[in-house]
Amino acid sequence: LSAGNGAENGTPEVIDALAFREDWLQRLGINPSSAVLVGIDGDSMVPELHHGDLALIDQSRIVPRSGQVYAFTDTDGSTRVKRIDVLPGQGYILRSDNPNYRAEARLSEEANRVQIIGLVVWSGHTWPSR
Repeated sequence: LSAGNGAENGTPEVIDALAFREDWLQRLGINPSSAVLVGIDGDSMVPELHHGDLALIDQSRIVPRSGQVYAFTDTDGSTRVKRIDVLPGQGYILRSDNPNYRAEARLSEEANRVQIIGLVVWSGHTWPSR
């Protein structure tokens, strides 16, 4: 998923698998068949998500709630991750956690072309070398 300007994502491909405990997924209300693990590309969601992080997406949670972080396909076909604010009857404000990035609006017809992939429910990243 793209998390920043200039971050391009190509064709989705399975590169590996990571096991999660089924009881942990159940406690979070996640059906394993609805869970998908993706890589993060870019720095617009720092400090929440870092470039190179893995993020677990619950594809069953596609109705956005304000303030939550979602994976989505944007109007240009790119897959992205942002914090979404819902403007009832109007559209969405897409926000980055990194203050160096400006919020973006998807209003009216443009908002209808945004396809929510799912809610980000977990992330993990490699700690920097010391």
